Amino acid sequence: MVSLALGTLNVSVQYLFKPKGRLTWHYRRHVPVSVKAHYPQPHILKSLQTRDDVEAAKLATELNRHYEEEFSRLERGLPKTHAQPTYDLALEKLNTFGLYRNAINDQSAPVDAA
Repeated sequence: MVSLALGTLNVSVQYLFKPKGRLTWHYRRHVPVSVKAHYPQPHILKSLQTRDDVEAAKLATELNRHYEEEFSRLERGLPKTHAQPTYDLALEKLNTFGLYRNAINDQSAPVDAA
């Protein structure tokens, strides 16, 4: 855990560290024992690709939220990532052809799409 001085505030951010001799911040945490079989390494290490303390704190917090959700899903026997609903996949496929939801009612849509 790193404590950052942000103006008059001191903020503690878990899993945030700056390796010796490096200029950028990194996210590092150990993989929980209950889900270690799903990861090739016993820890997760990612460069946050920033030198800014505030940006690094935000990125580390967001990355930690992502991994907490992933660990929770794996512990419940679900896949690592949340499956995208079929409806959203269908909309993406239509978008590749220049079609989109409400294209028929949209007056700004090209005539051939309507």
